[in-house]
Amino acid sequence: MNQTEVTAHLQQLVSELVDAWNRGDIATYSSAFASDAEFVDTSGGLTSGHDAIAAVHEQEYAKGLAGTKIELVEAAVRPLSDDVAIVRIQNRFQPGDRRIVMTAVFSRKGEEWKIVVSQASLKK
Repeated sequence: MNQTEVTAHLQQLVSELVDAWNRGDIATYSSAFASDAEFVDTSGGLTSGHDAIAAVHEQEYAKGLAGTKIELVEAAVRPLSDDVAIVRIQNRFQPGDRRIVMTAVFSRKGEEWKIVVSQASLKK
């Protein structure tokens, strides 16, 4: 997979994750995280491991994000190799116009791309 293919593939993957969230399919959304992934949320909290990250997303969705929709503003991909890329994802949550920027490192094992590290920040 060359860098153009990496970029196109990861942009499509991000779009599919946004669609999963918008359908309320948090399990599919969380499936993007590797088994040993690390996730830093907008408050600076660190969660490690796919199962814990999935649980955090399920809890947040249930506590107040249920029914929210993500508008993908941008997914800027910077391939570092054929198997690693940094993706800066800008989202707008509706209702409420909450803007999030997530920087994620994706790694490919075989044909599957997973997030290994990500940090979400509120955009002002």
